[in-house]
Amino acid sequence: MRIRSSPPTIPPGQLPRKEVTVDRKIWVVVHSYSGIPEEVKAYSDWETAALREEHMRAHMHPEYDECGIFEVEVQDKEPVPFDLVNP
Repeated sequence: MRIRSSPPTIPPGQLPRKEVTVDRKIWVVVHSYSGIPEEVKAYSDWETAALREEHMRAHMHPEYDECGIFEVEVQDKEPVPFDLVNP
């Protein structure tokens, strides 16, 4: 356990920052050829992912190949101004 003898100093004019977890979603399109995942693409919006899946489906062999869209929640730790976290 580490104990600090004094609080950290904050330069004048700056707000204290606190790291918080920011959740966001991405959509991953996976194309598998004969059961083997061959192509994986990640998109920040569902519409673009759906267009890519449509393009993949148009160029695949439906009896052997498959593709799909998967929603993934990404957790980023970003410094956020303290006053936005604790108003």
